[in-house]
Amino acid sequence: MAGYYCTIRTNYFQVTDENAFRELMKHVQGTEDKVEVFERKEDGVKLFGFGCGSDIAGVDEEYFMRAHGIDPDGDVELDEDDFAEGRYDVFTDCLQKLIVEGDAVIILEASSEKLRFVNGLAEIITRNRMEYLDIKRLSIECAAKMLNNPGWNTQLEY
Repeated sequence: MAGYYCTIRTNYFQVTDENAFRELMKHVQGTEDKVEVFERKEDGVKLFGFGCGSDIAGVDEEYFMRAHGIDPDGDVELDEDDFAEGRYDVFTDCLQKLIVEGDAVIILEASSEKLRFVNGLAEIITRNRMEYLDIKRLSIECAAKMLNNPGWNTQLEY
């Protein structure tokens, strides 16, 4: 894709195990940029967030193998298709287990490819659920409602 740009940023959230969170994030990779972790204290509670100047690919091979009970130093060869398809899921599954009950991680993503498309996504992860919001779909649904025309649709991409 020519001229594709993506940026990821989260809210600040609390984790159950700071060391496990830091270990996970050491192994999370962006497609083109380094994933950065940031933190702050609010009312004496440490909160974390992260961001990246590209998409998040997921965990690296070492963490992926350990998550699947495979010794990274052993003789078992990693299935590249399984890794490519599952590395983001391992990231979100592991992150979900570290979120404090009653808190949520909101991963905001803004992306564009020149003027061909502009999109915004939100992935909301709580300890028990994950939901995705797509600004294009939400905008079309809202316009259809405003027009009192449930079948209304439009093209938002080149």
